[in-house]
This record gives sequence, C-alpha cells and structure tokens, in this order.
Amino acid sequence: MRDTFRTHRVLSVVASMFALCLANASAHAQYVGVPPVGAGLSGVSDWNRTHEFADISRQSRPWGSPSDPWLGQSEISLDANNWPTEDAGLVVMCCQPSGLNLGGLYKISFECNTLPQVRALVSTGTIQNLQRNDATGVVTADLIVPANPEAIYLSFTGTQGGVRNLKVMRPGSQASETFTPLFIEKNSRFNVIRFMDWTRTNGSPIQRWNERNTAQGSNWRDGSGIPYEVCVDLCNQLGRDIWLNVPHKADDDFVRQMARLVRDRLDPQLNVYIEYSNETWNFLFPQADWIHDEAVAECTSGPSDLNFDNSGDENNWRWRFHARRTVQVGQIFAQEFGPGSMNGRVRPILAGQFSRPHMYDVMMRYVETIWGRPNDYIYAISGAPYFMLGSIDSTRTDLSVDEILDALEISVSRWEQDPSLERLAALTAWYNLAPMTAYEGGPDTAGPNNLPNKRLAYYDQRMKIMCQRYLRHWFASGGGQFQWFTSGAQNWLSPYGAYSLVERMDDMNTPKLLAVDEIANAPAPTLSAGYSLPGSFETRRHVRREAGWDNAPTPLLGPGSSLEYLINSRTTATYEVYLEAAGFASSTPVQVFIDSNLLGTINVTNTGGSANEVYRWFGPLSLQVPAGLSTIRFAPVDANYQMRMRTVRISTTCDSVDFNDDGMIFDPTDIDAFMSVYSEGPCVPAQATCNDVDFNNDGSIFDVQDIEAFMRVFSEGPCW
Repeated sequence: MRDTFRTHRVLSVVASMFALCLANASAHAQYVGVPPVGAGLSGVSDWNRTHEFADISRQSRPWGSPSDPWLGQSEISLDANNWPTEDAGLVVMCCQPSGLNLGGLYKISFECNTLPQVRALVSTGTIQNLQRNDATGVVTADLIVPANPEAIYLSFTGTQGGVRNLKVMRPGSQASETFTPLFIEKNSRFNVIRFMDWTRTNGSPIQRWNERNTAQGSNWRDGSGIPYEVCVDLCNQLGRDIWLNVPHKADDDFVRQMARLVRDRLDPQLNVYIEYSNETWNFLFPQADWIHDEAVAECTSGPSDLNFDNSGDENNWRWRFHARRTVQVGQIFAQEFGPGSMNGRVRPILAGQFSRPHMYDVMMRYVETIWGRPNDYIYAISGAPYFMLGSIDSTRTDLSVDEILDALEISVSRWEQDPSLERLAALTAWYNLAPMTAYEGGPDTAGPNNLPNKRLAYYDQRMKIMCQRYLRHWFASGGGQFQWFTSGAQNWLSPYGAYSLVERMDDMNTPKLLAVDEIANAPAPTLSAGYSLPGSFETRRHVRREAGWDNAPTPLLGPGSSLEYLINSRTTATYEVYLEAAGFASSTPVQVFIDSNLLGTINVTNTGGSANEVYRWFGPLSLQVPAGLSTIRFAPVDANYQMRMRTVRISTTCDSVDFNDDGMIFDPTDIDAFMSVYSEGPCVPAQATCNDVDFNNDGSIFDVQDIEAFMRVFSEGPCW
C-alpha cells in the first residue's frame, strides 16, 4: 500500500508540474501571541453611563448656584483648587436611564466651617444623619437615593465659607477606593489604555504645568481633565500600558514634569505611549488651527526647518510642526526615563490621517532630513481606521436596520480593498518602525438621522461579524496596537455617534464587545499583507498606486524615480531578484533596497528602441530578506527615462542539482534520487546521502514548486 501511494503521488505531480504556473507561497509570517487590542476611555461627565469613579462627585459639573446649580459657576467664587468659598450647588449626576441600579445609600463627606444645610434638589433623594465633627471640621451625611435616579443635584447653604474635599461615595464603596469594580473589570481586557478624552486633549488651554488639574482639585472635568496621577494609578491597578496625549500648547517644562510624574508613579513593568495632542490635521478641533497658525508664522518670518526644502506648502509646514513636536516630546520623556528607554518603555507615536498617506511621507522625510533615522525618535505611526455608514445616512431618514448594516458592510469591504494600509505598512517597514498603530477605531455612525435603527443595528449579529472582519483585516495587513474608541458605556441614540462597546456597563454581550473579546483572545490572524516570497508581481502594482492602476502603462522610470513594494517572507531567507525590463540606453544600473538598506544593483542594458519595446530578464541579485514584512525599492541611477520595468520576480536560492551528493552534476540518477525521496522513498543509490526535498528553500516541503525548480535548474535554467 505504501509503494502504491508513492507511485500515485509521483505520477500526479509529474503529470501536472509543467501545467502549473509558479504561484506565491501560501503560508505567511505569523505574529507572536494574540492581537494587541487596547481602548480609549470616554470623557468623564455627569451624563455618561460609564460610572468610573467610586466617588461620583468626580464626574460632576463645575460648582454653581445653590438654588440652580445647572446654570454653572459664573457667579460662584472658587479657591485655587476650585472649591467654592461661598454657598454653592453641584450637578453630580444627570440624564441617567432607568434600570442601571444607581439607587441606594450614598455616603457624603466634606470639610466645612460649620454644619450647613445640605439638600438633594429636584427630588433625587433625601439627606439623613447630617452631622459635623468639630475636631476635624468634617461633615458627614447619608444620601438615600431611589431605585432608578435620573439625576442627583446637591445644594450646600449656610456654609460660612463654602465646602472643601467633597466626597459622594457610591453604595457599598469604601472611602479609599478610586474606581468602581465594574469599571476595572470592563477595562482589564485591554492591553493599553488611552486617555485622550479623559484628559480633555481637544482644544486644551493648558500650557504650563501649574495649570493642570491635580488630584486635590474639586473639578476633574474642565481644564486638563482627569489628573495624570489618576490615569497612571488606573493603569497600575489594571497592570496595563498607558497612552497619554500631550496638550498642543504645553511647553517643555510641562512635558518634562509630566514625564517625571509618569516615570516615578508608573509600574516599571509598564510602557508609556506618547502622542502629541490629537488629530492636529482635523480642523474640527482648535489645535489644528493653532498649529497651522504657528507653523505659518514661523515659516513666513524667517528661515525654518519646517520649510527646509522651500516647498512653500502650508500643509507640509503644519504636518512637519506636528512631527517636530512629537520628536521633541519623545526626547524629553526618554531623557527623564533614562538610557535605553526610547522605543522601549517610552513609545512616541506619530499620528496622522490614514486616508492621506502622503502626510506620513512628508513627516517622515522631515524627521529623516532634520533629525536623523526616524526609528531613533518614533516608535510607530498611527491613524484612525474607522468604517463608516457613509453618505446614505445624510440623504435618507428612513433607513432600515438591514440597509444600515448593508452600508457598513460595503465600507468594510472597501476598506479590505483599499491599498492605504499596504502603503503605510511599507512605510513602517522601510523606516524600521514598530507595526503601525490605530489610536482610535471601530464603526462610525455619527449623524442625527435614523438613530433608532442605528441603535438596533449595533445589537444585530451582523455587527459582530463585521467587527471581526475589520479587526482581522487590520492585523493581517501588518497593523499592530489597536485602540478601540471607546471602552465605556454611552447612549447609542446620540447623534454624536455610538462609539462605545456597550450602552450599559453591566452588559457583556453586545456584538461589538463579543467581537473584540474573540479577536483579542485568539491567535493573531495570518499576516497576509504584501507579496508572498518567493513569487513575482507586476511593477504597476506598487504601494503608491492610484485607482485605475491596472489600466496604466508599464512604469517609465526617470531621474529620482523609484518603485516600492511590500513583500512578505515567511522566514529570514536568501532570495534572488530578477527584473523584467526594457532598456533604451547602453546601461542603466537599478539600485535595490530592503528597508532603506542598499543591498546591490541590477544592470539593465539596451534591449531595443523605445518605439519597439523588448522586455528581457536581468539579474539575479542575491539578497537576504528578514521574516515578516519588508519594503523593497527599485531606484534607477541616472535613468533619464531610458527604461521600463514590467515584472519583478523574487525567487529562493536553489540547492545543488547533485541531489545525492555523489559528485556528479546533471546526472539522471539525481532525478531518480529526488523523485524517490520526494515520494518518501530511499535515496538513490541506497547507500548515498540525499539532500532534503525543499529544493528551492522556501520552507515548504513536498510541494510542486520544488519539483519545478529542480527540473529548471537541472536543464540549466534559473531557480524560479
């Protein structure tokens, strides 16, 4: 039976081997471990449903009138820590839906010069056991809240100087607790926590370190938002890396003090991702205008490294401003964290807009020209790869659930075909950065129309399938750290979007959350990005291709031109590169780079006139390619439009055709030996020692390509 099996195997392979085309290898390099999925935290507010803090006064609005606290603090005097120095009121919680189990006994405590009157406004509860410890000046009280409160407003009168250090502890919580158990449980699934909204990054007015909110302050929502100490403490409690955003106006001393705080407070086993501001390209946010104005003023008032190439392009200037500040912020953090921390514990993130990949080219070229090797300053690039509902939502108000899901599915499908991620993965490989990151992501259905059915769509099982497809494509495309936006609970009937994973913190079964959990707890998807090696590809399909590339002519290469391709090698291996080209000059050297390293030159000679192009193969150039994704670049030297490239073939280096190592080459016995071993038989002759059957050294054994390669080399042809 064994001999019969071997015979059928050999016959079937031999019969088909010359009919098959040389195919790309089917296996790809694999990420180690599980996909890195983190999350951003939604902004803290009295109306949010995340309920982060055990002390609910931390989510309250600024102090206001004791009779009408919802009107704000316009006439209330405050001390340096924003505690009221007169009678005042506070909107602690508002706009909560029923069924969240927020009722019960809340423990109130605060410092006051006397025993004041404390009231729960708008019938949100009753105050009991109000008393003051004259020795400490601490007033305590019980707030009895009904089962499903919509709001909690508090009023403090007769204070003789206001109240300080207020706490309103949730039922069952301890005074020493900062975060609610459910909040900790929900976020423990993520490996990185981003605090962009917690620290009120967008439009931040903060410039100096002493302007930030501190843990001792009354209000953690305005200004710089939640204190950085609290952000670090959360990551320490979770055991997760921290992702912080530096305010766009923050001066160097602010950055240095921030770095010292994180260095001294963060668990030394944890890392810090540092991002300068947030979406400085997005003119919906004040920081975009500010950076644009700063860059233009600098470049128009005198020489500036932002205009090192005299481009005169204001977009380039503002993008370079962002890149420069990212480098500077990263350097300051690395100085404070110490030698070896850059791109280790300290991870500067260069963020931009994925839909405009040219932006990253501009920023990276600036860093490379002015500062030096980008991977000495930048950990990874980042963007926000949302999938969206699209224009149909703005033109119709009667969309069904299925129509909404269909539109989102179209967006996912288009994203899977979009070459932008390939181009950005190639840029990442070229500059030897960590895999590209997503600072935000998920489905985006923001807009005032079709809200009830949008909400229902988020509970449909198709949403889970789409989110899984979306995340798998990200990781299979070479993406790294992915931050979902956001982890908490929000109202999915909001016109401002339903970005959160859940509507209620006690709901663990929404399709979005289930999709994230399944992806984050499974082996990483196979890395399918780039051209698999060994293999071949046509030159028109380069990483900068535009729509309609398949109708474009074969590239004509001139001075300063180059072509880049993303390639994917299953293992670190030595390959041979061949070019199919038409040469119109006596000699055109083509430089070949792998990830910014020049590895050699292929000389293209004259094949005929440009009016009658004749293509021939040139090469090989032997080079080593690391495992995983790399960028290969072909750059003619002084081409002067004297050549066209049509095809690139990258093949493995084949073994010797003396397969049985008897010292005789081009010996028919070697064919017998190869086919015998290929069919799991003995070497021929039996006493000889044969090589392995992975003849083309592509890491795959018993495949047709090995037989094809062996027969080609045996007939004095190339390995491929």
